[in-house]
Amino acid sequence: MKIDEILVGITDGSYIKDLQTSSTWKAVGCEQCNNIGYKGRIGVFEAIRSDESLEELLKTNPSEREIRKATKSQNILSMAEDGVIKVLKGMTSYEELERVVELE
Repeated sequence: MKIDEILVGITDGSYIKDLQTSSTWKAVGCEQCNNIGYKGRIGVFEAIRSDESLEELLKTNPSEREIRKATKSQNILSMAEDGVIKVLKGMTSYEELERVVELE
């Protein structure tokens, strides 16, 4: 399953400690959410810290893959990883995550 593949990439166990991985939820509509299954918004985030080594790398016009490799030691979640955690916490559905984030 794609969720398992994404979870394997999370190297900092504190992000997934005590996270249930056995089920996901589907959006079910009601009168309060106008039958769409969602009310309000929640962000899916990704960030990197800029440091001297990253600044030097950026001078070489690196690919996204090279930037990810150089910043992997920062243990910051990718958008897919952050989204999967939110799916497993029941904050959104896998289908909604798949709609807004490229999971390939």
